[in-house]
Amino acid sequence: QATVKKLAIDQLVVVPCLLVAFFSVNEGFQGNGIAGIKARIEADYSTVLVKNWSLWTPAQFINFYLIPLLYRVIFTRVISFFWNIYLSWKAHQVH
Repeated sequence: QATVKKLAIDQLVVVPCLLVAFFSVNEGFQGNGIAGIKARIEADYSTVLVKNWSLWTPAQFINFYLIPLLYRVIFTRVISFFWNIYLSWKAHQVH
């Protein structure tokens, strides 16, 4: 039950906030200003959030229940490697 609570807080509170921050900082560093930030969030936020849920929710359940403690960090780093490729691709698509 504690695992479910932690996962719920992560996926329903932390991740949505971090995605807004990620898109905001990324667009800001590219010099796209507030209008660019707003446009990127409107274009990609919900799609990326749903993809995050579909990847990370099962991955973390697998991690906590099937992966031995010694290999949990490695498991999440492998998933993160591919997630970050997707996130970078999505954040740099031209709309």
